[in-house]
Amino acid sequence: MKLEWHQWVGGVAALLVVIFLGLTPYFFSSDTHLQAISAYKDGDFTKASKIWLDLAKKNDPTAQYSLGRMYELGVGVNQNYEKAVYWYERAVKRGNANAQGSLAVLLAMGQGIERNLVDSYVMSSLAAYGYDKWSIELREIALGNRDKVALRLNEEQRKLALAKLDEWRQFYKKLQ
Repeated sequence: MKLEWHQWVGGVAALLVVIFLGLTPYFFSSDTHLQAISAYKDGDFTKASKIWLDLAKKNDPTAQYSLGRMYELGVGVNQNYEKAVYWYERAVKRGNANAQGSLAVLLAMGQGIERNLVDSYVMSSLAAYGYDKWSIELREIALGNRDKVALRLNEEQRKLALAKLDEWRQFYKKLQ
């Protein structure tokens, strides 16, 4: 059975959740993050969401991503794609590759945000660039998402996507 591109992207999103839960402890240094992760793994999603909300409000991109993920999945909070997008967008502005990849999926599917394949392409590309630093598997997933979206872009949209990608890269250079 051949999967439609949006089904494939949805499956990849589910895989990212599994990877997130498995790899998360290795990418956080904050005791507070570790407390949230421990609460999450113990099933105390309310505690985890409260910890991440406090950190997210202080512009912590990892907490913003984690909170967005909880809203996207409806874990510990009511599922709310708009709130997931809200937190992902904040984490994206701080260079979080997980948020870039997750936002790319929501943009491609039009969940919580207007469907925008150009921006989905851009976010998938940025995620792949960010994942390159620490996870080949996640990089490959992001590149696969980008390539699936690219098949649906016309030439004008591809040029726009590349221009936006360059703008984001310049933005991130200024953050460093």
